[in-house]
Amino acid sequence: MPPPRNLQRHWWLSPDGVLALFPGWYGKAQPDWPVNTLQWDFPLEDLAEERSMSPELVAFLAAGEKPVVFTPGTGNLHAREFFETALELCTRLGCRAVFVTRELGQVPGRLPDTVLAVKYAPFSTLLQHASVFVHHGGIGTTAQGFKAGVPQFIVFMGFDQPDNAERLERMGAGVGLDIRKFDCRRALPLLRKCLEDAAMRQKAADCTKRLMKNRPSTSALMEWLEQRMQPSNYS
Repeated sequence: MPPPRNLQRHWWLSPDGVLALFPGWYGKAQPDWPVNTLQWDFPLEDLAEERSMSPELVAFLAAGEKPVVFTPGTGNLHAREFFETALELCTRLGCRAVFVTRELGQVPGRLPDTVLAVKYAPFSTLLQHASVFVHHGGIGTTAQGFKAGVPQFIVFMGFDQPDNAERLERMGAGVGLDIRKFDCRRALPLLRKCLEDAAMRQKAADCTKRLMKNRPSTSALMEWLEQRMQPSNYS
């Protein structure tokens, strides 16, 4: 196949099928969606069974109050200011924190004992011990926040992230802020709200109930995928 000159223009909507990996309660099907769209659910899989939390992280979580978890996203290698602001926020609010980034060089040096930085942790496990989840707003990461039932603070950059932040705010389960405005002055009252607002915490718990209720079987999804991989589709 010749390479596409523009991914969005030529490959964004496949003629074979379009898979929407989010449920109807999160985003209803729209009239302008392609007719060959299958709306399924959040996948929720991570590497929890293959890669468990490190002993250091387990000990940190057991040693005090639930921390705020900060991550700028797996592919973000320019998050120095994000973590500097995160550290300032935690210092001002007196809360513990876990920083998750595969590039630890982005994290400020000499972290206090109340902050731990790790390269990896399965969110399905880690977020069960978190007070608030601060992240970039990718749909998979957002779904893990819903599963854990914790208030979320989305610091969005692009793609679907602003939309996910807006949906989260409309549901009352968290807040959103543009990465360009993520400084202590603007973020401090938002993070404090996530930590202290009982109504927001209840809304976040309600999202967990909606997410786990009547999740569809993967067999229907696999059948749909296999049908679109038949040789007849490419003859």
